[in-house]
Amino acid sequence: MDVLITALIAWMLTQLIKLLLNRRQDGWYNFALLTSSGGMPSSHTALVIATTTRIAVTQGIFSPLFGVCVVFSLVIMYDATGVRHSVGEQAQILNKIQEELKALIAFDPDAIKEVLGHTGIQVFIGLLIGLAVGLLSYFIPMT
Repeated sequence: MDVLITALIAWMLTQLIKLLLNRRQDGWYNFALLTSSGGMPSSHTALVIATTTRIAVTQGIFSPLFGVCVVFSLVIMYDATGVRHSVGEQAQILNKIQEELKALIAFDPDAIKEVLGHTGIQVFIGLLIGLAVGLLSYFIPMT
């Protein structure tokens, strides 16, 4: 249960950081960010790295479970910076095309969500948060 709690704390912390960074940038609280993907920092990365770190300190780095966690974490981070980031860039282009089409014809589609993935720095910050939460969770009793 400690592993699950550790992962959830890392995810909630990064989502809260997103909310606060957005408040600082835009001047208002966008509470939809608490459940959204993309942006600074990567909550997906923080979640999997906190899990991996907690497994490392409790099971050891030579355990099969730690190996599985590392592979899973690498896939998540690669997906966030590669595939999902590219999809977000494509969504920006599609939204620009839609705006141009609106001027030419009666066309009113919904905008496509553009913030889906992460930059390398967003994933790196998520990694640092995940490491910190994973390590702290071992030294601070949760029960």
